[in-house]
Amino acid sequence: MEAEFLRWLYGNLKASANVPIGIGDDAAVVRSGHLSVLAADAIVDGVHFQSEVHRFDQIGHKALAVNLSDVAAMGATPTACLLSLIAGTDQTLDQCKNIVDGLLRTASKYRCPLVGGDFVKSPGPLTLAVTVYGEIDDLKNVWTISGARVGDIIFATGSFGGSILRKHLEFEPRLDLVNHIRQQQIQVSAATDVSDGLAGDLLRLTNASSVGAVIDLESIPISDDAITLSKSSDKSSLQHALNDGEDFELLLTLDQTQAEKLIRSNPNLTITRIGQMIEKPGVWYLDNDCLNPVAVESYEH
Repeated sequence: MEAEFLRWLYGNLKASANVPIGIGDDAAVVRSGHLSVLAADAIVDGVHFQSEVHRFDQIGHKALAVNLSDVAAMGATPTACLLSLIAGTDQTLDQCKNIVDGLLRTASKYRCPLVGGDFVKSPGPLTLAVTVYGEIDDLKNVWTISGARVGDIIFATGSFGGSILRKHLEFEPRLDLVNHIRQQQIQVSAATDVSDGLAGDLLRLTNASSVGAVIDLESIPISDDAITLSKSSDKSSLQHALNDGEDFELLLTLDQTQAEKLIRSNPNLTITRIGQMIEKPGVWYLDNDCLNPVAVESYEH
């Protein structure tokens, strides 16, 4: 099966100007005159997806997209990716092809060609390990999780909650927004992608930046799926939005001047102002002018 799969794979990869030497040698050669940004994540059957339920092309998309979201959170541009596909003993050749087809469609959309990796059969669960290589022109333009300052405005892309119903397999990394911010020369002080829940990842950002955050609960963008889930769970739609995982949206902080510049640059951007950084550590909301802690639940993939 391995030889047949690799023959199929080689025949379905397109040439890229950034990849003078691709799959076929012991390693690939990728052109890059900038700083390299590297991200690596694995997704595992029964943990991040269910092969008996989900489409295999969706699984391939997710494997790459979660890494592209990490690259986006650094303010970088993806250039190439590697895939290690560990197929379970019951996976068929067609299923493996469908996985890669889904990944390749996403790779083509975001100009991040697949340049190599590995393929093995294993008695363990189906696993996809992807590494994405990105680039950025200058170290001062890298977005980090630790750069937020008191007074910075907090923005969130998209909407939150209920991703288990479909979004975790269908989301699109926010690379278009990153490109827009770069083109407009807008300075972002801190950023992270939201994979473990809005409240939890915001808390992680505040801890890394040695500041706190106060959020406006009424401004939190709640997804339709969070509302749907709340009808059959013991949680409100807001609780789902704050603590459900795998939304893969971005949290951004900008100072007042840059925040105003961002809003002026395009009023139709899919971003929402949700709060502000404060001195007191933690994540808070206001009630009758008093700070109250936001309940942060630990999300388990």
